[in-house]
Formats: sequence, structure tokens, C-alpha cells
Amino acid sequence: MDNNPAVAFMRDPEGRYVYFNRTHQLLFQEPSASWLGKTICEVFPAQTAAELAAHDAEVLATGLVMRAEEKVPARDGILRDWLAFKFPLQDAVGRRFLGGVAVDITDRKLAERALRESEERLQALSRRLLEVQEAERRSFARELHDEIGQALTGLSLVLKTSALAHGEDLSARLREAQALVKELMAKARDLSLRWRPTMLDDLGLLPALLWLIDRYTAQTSISVQFEHRGLEQRFRQQVETAAYRIVQEGLTNVARHAGVATAALRVWLGTDVLCIQIEDQGAGFEVKLLHSSARSGGLSGMQERVHLLRGRLVLESAPGRGTRLTAQLPVQEAENGERHVTDHFAGR
Repeated sequence: MDNNPAVAFMRDPEGRYVYFNRTHQLLFQEPSASWLGKTICEVFPAQTAAELAAHDAEVLATGLVMRAEEKVPARDGILRDWLAFKFPLQDAVGRRFLGGVAVDITDRKLAERALRESEERLQALSRRLLEVQEAERRSFARELHDEIGQALTGLSLVLKTSALAHGEDLSARLREAQALVKELMAKARDLSLRWRPTMLDDLGLLPALLWLIDRYTAQTSISVQFEHRGLEQRFRQQVETAAYRIVQEGLTNVARHAGVATAALRVWLGTDVLCIQIEDQGAGFEVKLLHSSARSGGLSGMQERVHLLRGRLVLESAPGRGTRLTAQLPVQEAENGERHVTDHFAGR
């Protein structure tokens, strides 16, 4: 038993040690102090001793083998998880003892806990993605109704009344119908670009960002100081889409909350990562209060995009000191699904 990696022990009905193997001695006992003749109450904390004593008593009372997971501190004082098998024994003269064998399953329990937490995060992410998808569908349906639907209704009325018109009146109504068609085409194109600009797929990230900035400035009157490096190349579709959406949402938040006339956007290619930084010198806010505010929805979407790419997102802000959002997106997909992101962030 001394060469067995599992701990083995025997205790009498009072919980006194009468045998233990070398593995047990190395893991639990100080070299100069033997546990022979000592009870579990003398060598373990009260709560641990009570749990062990309850299990021992049940085995001796029932005469059955018990399989139990127990938390017992090792010699270093750290509480560890053990899978123990306990069974009743009897010597030649009828004295009863409790025998036991236990293996350390701490690493397995930690792995199981990490797996559960990962599954919970995945479930939460899946729920959030479904919520975002439904929100986008509602938003798209509302925009279709408010913009395209109204234009189509107007066009339908003009065409109906044109059937009864003659001469110059008919010509005027046809011109009105043509104007409505042009308006409808413009709204459809604008709606399409808002949801996903085709140039992102056709031309890449840099042209799409330049178009986004021009459109953003025209709509909000906020000037964007755009600095970029290494964007002339194409990136994988997931990275380009995530980068575009992060910039789009980040600039939208500046317009909604910062109260500034200018903002800074920096996008550059680092070592295997695409770095994005959006900064303003506006109102700022308490980051720790973010999840209870109206800003949290947009940030959640950005966090999800970064998480799916195994990147990193850092938000820095303080009341009256502006806001800086920095993201790192791995350029290449890791073969094993894991990725270490080198820190490229500068302090605020």
C-alpha cells in the first residue's frame, strides 16, 4: 500500500488512527508528528472532523461500503476534494475498524466547475444573441414600416388617382409618382447601407470606415479625427464585421452621450491583432454604474462580438474626463480555439 498513489487508512470506532500508508503520511502529516493513536478531532478542523465522523459512523452502523466526496485540508492547509471509499473491517478477535481509500480529485472538480461556468457563459451568450437578433428584426420591421411602407402607401394613392386623371393632370401625377419612386429607392438604399454596407464585403474595412465616418459627420455634425495604419489589406470576414460594428456603435454612443463636437478614432494593425480605439473628451460616466444605465445595451453587443473572436475590450471613463474604448481582435483564428492577446493598450 505504501507505493499506492491513493491514500489509505484505518481508524477505530472512536476515530483514532491505527494505520495509514506512506502516501497518507506525506500528504497530511508533518514529518516529525505521527498521527498513530490520534483522533480525527485532534488532527482536522472541527467542521472537517464532524463530516468525517458522520461518514465513519454510517459505515460502521450499516456495514456497507460508502462512496463519498469529502473536502479535507492537506498538510499545506489548503482544502482539497477527495473521492473516498470507506468500508467496515473486523480483526480476528472481533474488533471493528473503518478502512478507507481516497484519491485527490481537486483538479477534476476545478475542471468540472470551469466547464459549468463556460457552459453558463455560452448559454447566456446564446440568449443574448437571440435577444439582439430579435431586437434587430423589430428595428428592421419598424424602419420598413415607417420609411418604406409610408412611401409605398403614398405611391399607391398617386397611382390610384392617376387612373382618373387626364391631360396635364395625369402628367403631374406621373411626375409625382416618379419622385416617390426615386425617394423609395433612396430610402431602400439607405436602409440597406445602415444594416450592412456592401462596400465592407466588396472593398474591405478601410473604405467602409471612411464611408461610415463621412455619413456619421453629416448626420451628427461631429468631426471624427481618424488615424489608421495597416488597413490596406483584407482581414477575415468576422474581424472586418466586428471592427465595423464596434466603430459604428462606439461613435453612436459618442453622439448620444458625450456632448462633444469632435471624437478620435484610431485603428491599427498590431502584432497579430487589429486594434480599435474610440476616444472623446466629453461628459464621461462611472463605468461601474454602466450596467444599470441605458448605455449597457450597446456595450453588451460589442463585448459579445469581441468575446466570440476571443479578443479583448477595455472601457475607461470618469465623470467629466471623457471616455476611451479600446478593442483588440485577433487577426488569425487559433487552431485550438484559444488565443492569448498581447496587451497593446496605453494607459489613460
